[in-house]
Amino acid sequence: MARLKKSILILSFFVLSACSSLDKGLMNVTNGVSSYDSVTGERQLSLISEEEEIRKATERTAALLADAKEKDQKIDSDTPHYERVKRIFDRLLMVAHRQHLPWEIHVVEDERFNAFTIGGGKVFINTGLIDSSLGVRTDDELAAVIAHEIAHVTARHASETRTKLAVAQLADSDLKNQVFEASFTTNQEKEADKYAVIYLALAGFDPQSASEIWKRHDQKLGSNVGNLAYTHPIYDERAEEVAMHANTATNYYIPNQINPNQEELKLCNEIYCYEQAPEYKAGEGGGIVAFFDTLGNAFAESMDAKKEQNKRLLRKQEQQSLARRTVRVDNLQLKSLSNGQKQLVGKLVNTTTKNISSVKFTLMYWSQKKVILQMPIEKELMPREEFNFSIPLKSINFSNVSLTHEHVNFAEN
Repeated sequence: MARLKKSILILSFFVLSACSSLDKGLMNVTNGVSSYDSVTGERQLSLISEEEEIRKATERTAALLADAKEKDQKIDSDTPHYERVKRIFDRLLMVAHRQHLPWEIHVVEDERFNAFTIGGGKVFINTGLIDSSLGVRTDDELAAVIAHEIAHVTARHASETRTKLAVAQLADSDLKNQVFEASFTTNQEKEADKYAVIYLALAGFDPQSASEIWKRHDQKLGSNVGNLAYTHPIYDERAEEVAMHANTATNYYIPNQINPNQEELKLCNEIYCYEQAPEYKAGEGGGIVAFFDTLGNAFAESMDAKKEQNKRLLRKQEQQSLARRTVRVDNLQLKSLSNGQKQLVGKLVNTTTKNISSVKFTLMYWSQKKVILQMPIEKELMPREEFNFSIPLKSINFSNVSLTHEHVNFAEN
């Protein structure tokens, strides 16, 4: 693919170098709908200029802080974590791209485990990221989350996503679905994870710290793919992939110190390298090269999202298969009570010698060949346990019901 793309660009350069006015027009159009990635140097589709990105982020920040105050939520220095968060944030910015942005970090009193960015250098941290039972435990882990959000900003994910999705879905109507959009977003999360470990290492934070966060989440919550529309990598895959990148980034890690070679390493390292775009001039073939280079990069991202979509479909099938092998459903049948209510009865059998912290099913109501309602069912099972269940059914018009295995999660040893 890379060789073919290069050949097309070179051919286009020679063919259109004679068509000066057309080439200049293409350059103007391309410059208007793209920008250079500050991390990789690639041309990326984006209809929003950096100035517009900053303006929108500034306005959105003011609105979010005003909303928090209206809800009597503590923010920034009124929370017990702001000084710690700001200290870590400032150290990470010393090794980050796009340092010219008006960077800000805000801490908002909110029990949910979450952090996010709205682009333009604006980052938000919930207190629940630190205080909740699955919260970060060390400065290194807190730095991992902050570095991830900084990476979203440096890659301009917030401002580019809608443009790239719209172009991909315009080119292929089959991509107009929630799972593809979620897969696209998941790949951006993976890219942010990849850049973040470099920022961590260069700033003197342990790059393996992010992997520890997601390992704990997997142990406690499992890694169920659910309805496939998840926007972040599932926990076990994320922990493994981040650990792989962190092993590489460790080569640049000096504990509690800024790497003295951080400027050079920020440009090129074993995970990514900034590549300066060829200096083809407008009117001399440069316009067509820039145009197809931008489209080519967008196409590659779309193909990566399709791969992610297919991968999660396969993962779901694997999880369902494991659940079916692990928990058997016996004697499943519909029963009608004297009051006219219907129940689904049967027996769950844990066929293993392991504690199951949760086995998840989907209860589906059918009208002929169409599913009209879906409901999640979850149960904990002891080793070899046989559990007789009775599920009251909804008083709706259905022809049949089914119970589909979804996911099984084993308890920690």
